[in-house]
Amino acid sequence: MNRTCTHLLLCAATLAAGLVAWAAPAAAACNITLRNVANVSFTSAGAYPVFAATDTGKAVAFQVRHPNNQAACNYFVTFSKGGSATYSNRRMIFSGTELRYQIYNSAAQTAILEDVPDAAAGEVIAGVFTSTALVTHDLSYYVSIPALQVVAPATYADTVVVRLYEGTLSSYTQRDSVEIQVRGKTVATTQVCVGCVASFDTAAHSHELNFGTLETGEFKTGTVRVRSNDGYTLKLQSTNRSVLRHTSLNSAVPYTAAVNGIGVVLTGSQAVQVAHVPGVTTATGVAYDVQITVGSVAGKLAGNYTDYITVTVTGY
Repeated sequence: MNRTCTHLLLCAATLAAGLVAWAAPAAAACNITLRNVANVSFTSAGAYPVFAATDTGKAVAFQVRHPNNQAACNYFVTFSKGGSATYSNRRMIFSGTELRYQIYNSAAQTAILEDVPDAAAGEVIAGVFTSTALVTHDLSYYVSIPALQVVAPATYADTVVVRLYEGTLSSYTQRDSVEIQVRGKTVATTQVCVGCVASFDTAAHSHELNFGTLETGEFKTGTVRVRSNDGYTLKLQSTNRSVLRHTSLNSAVPYTAAVNGIGVVLTGSQAVQVAHVPGVTTATGVAYDVQITVGSVAGKLAGNYTDYITVTVTGY
């Protein structure tokens, strides 16, 4: 028994010695870390304006730290798809509704940042630590929300994983990762423009219907547009209760009004509701054609006649 045991131990020792003899020397690790990687928020004063004509974006700073007495090394930083199926369709979500956004290498938006194994050169944030000393690199990326996404008031969110790799895209080892939230808030917004026919013009708040010489049955139309991400009520009110009054003499010409072909009685002292629309419109809004038709001008005094119709839009 003793001879057999000795033989087994001797074989084991020989095998172990053989394994050590063939092992390759381990490469020195570059134990780099991510620092100050924070959530990205378009909220509060920086809430996303749903009707702004330009994209909303911000540069986001973070750091990569190289500890003291570590090897010099290459590194790169990547960003996951978040909850999306593709990098090109990153989106924040609230209750099934999406707010699209994108993560770029810079404000120039020349490249979308991706993760391995999908990323190509230029689609990661790369750098080099050239010494063994304690060094911190200040880096940044850019988050952009495309313009004119008209979505309901809410806070939309997505989760993205930021990963730090030692090496290059052809050979790498993950060294650190941080999960961040990308959040975008939208607030209730309702806008109206008057006299804007083809597109929405936020500066258009009045429009003149000039009939020239009044004739019985003559009509003219002015367009009112309303857009909202939370619903609205549209009301009209006539200053002179549906008559054109002489500017200096006691004479008046009656008229009738219609909105999108439906008659509206403006003879009362209160504003008349002509639309009550819930939910979200398009960025160009909903058009309301207000048609004014001149009544009888028989026996009316010569001169100028006017009335003012006030358009009031109230958000939900």
